[in-house]
Amino acid sequence: MVPSSGGRSAAARPPPPLKTRSVAGEGKCIVTVFPSTLLEMTEAVGMKGELMLSGTTPEQDSYGDEEASEEGGGESGGGGGGVAAVLGAGNFDAPTEVLCQMFLKGRTCVYKPNPVNDASHPVVRRIMAPLVERGYLSFVRGGGEAGSALVRHPSVTEVVLTGSVDTYEKVVWGSTPEERIQNREADAPVLGAGTSVCAELGAVNPWIVVPGPSWDDRSIDDHARHLAFAKLANNGHTCAAPQIVLTSREWSHRESFLDRLRHWLGEYGGSAPFYPGSGEVHSSFLRRDARGKYGAECIAGRRIDAFDGQQRPILMTGVEAEVGGDADVHNDILRKEAFCPVLAEVPLDVPRSSSADGDDPMAFLRAATSFARSNIFGSLTAAVSIDDRTARRHSVEFDRIVAEDMPYGVVGINVWPLFAHSMPQMVWGSHPTRTDS
Repeated sequence: MVPSSGGRSAAARPPPPLKTRSVAGEGKCIVTVFPSTLLEMTEAVGMKGELMLSGTTPEQDSYGDEEASEEGGGESGGGGGGVAAVLGAGNFDAPTEVLCQMFLKGRTCVYKPNPVNDASHPVVRRIMAPLVERGYLSFVRGGGEAGSALVRHPSVTEVVLTGSVDTYEKVVWGSTPEERIQNREADAPVLGAGTSVCAELGAVNPWIVVPGPSWDDRSIDDHARHLAFAKLANNGHTCAAPQIVLTSREWSHRESFLDRLRHWLGEYGGSAPFYPGSGEVHSSFLRRDARGKYGAECIAGRRIDAFDGQQRPILMTGVEAEVGGDADVHNDILRKEAFCPVLAEVPLDVPRSSSADGDDPMAFLRAATSFARSNIFGSLTAAVSIDDRTARRHSVEFDRIVAEDMPYGVVGINVWPLFAHSMPQMVWGSHPTRTDS
């Protein structure tokens, strides 16, 4: 059940890509890997998953290949074998990290679920019972003290966690601010020597709406509805939830798009807010100072709240982003993950072209990606809403922009990037060149 240290198995090799194309001038290639079966085609109608790889010819390694694991090691944990301490996420309890560590890296695992999900522990344990009975998996329950004891155990090879930057700092450098400062100055992490860390720390995720010639009432409504769904799923308690919507200030359909976005946010049926601290963050955007700062509006809609203390969607439009200087102070909406139903639209000033429709889609996309890289925290996901005609017409340049200007772990084109999390052929996490997520 666990990859052995012996020879390779042909069955362990991933299937070949369905299609490959080169990115002009970038020394990279794009391979289509999803959907590859009839079941996947049925489950994800109209979707496809692609991987962007370095080099013009894709290469494959066997799952559990020790040499490949060691070459791809680094901070995220290289070679196979050993024990992984997995600290579960608080917004869901599906321990995919356990399966990854166990079956791809050949490690036994100790899984500590987040206390928020304590009620689901018996169900998860029952599902994973065959692994527990054979000694591949153990469970640890408790709060911060239990987590600290687990990750500092001398037998742990790699720590895997999903959480905030603050949680990561506590795991690596110490529980108190004084301890973290002291250990950083001495370059002395509290983890054992040789213990690596693989962490997913969330992000402020941008959603870029590209102007173009083929936007109409139907496509505007479809994309606004999809954006509202992505924001409000799980009450915004998802690391891939969009938070910043980048539009062109001069886009002729901008107001129509925002109107339909308000409509679909208002159609929200309700979800119970359950993540600790989200109520305080949500309320902060409705206080007088926040309204004066951002123009925050609470979308009441036509529905009655389904849960006590329910958090209604908050939409901020026309947010004037300040760049440089005290930008981090003035635009905390760009730098701090809300993790609740808060969405802000930032219109960008991009010169219009002399074409008949006045829009230069690729010039705007480059400006938007540049703004996002420089001013928005994180590198986990980014989404692009673009009309099909523009995407086809500028396909070569579009690929190049994604390859060189969008350093995100997952880029969703006309789809919420979170869907990649459910595709086993895809990857999940921050971009390899950035460690802020």
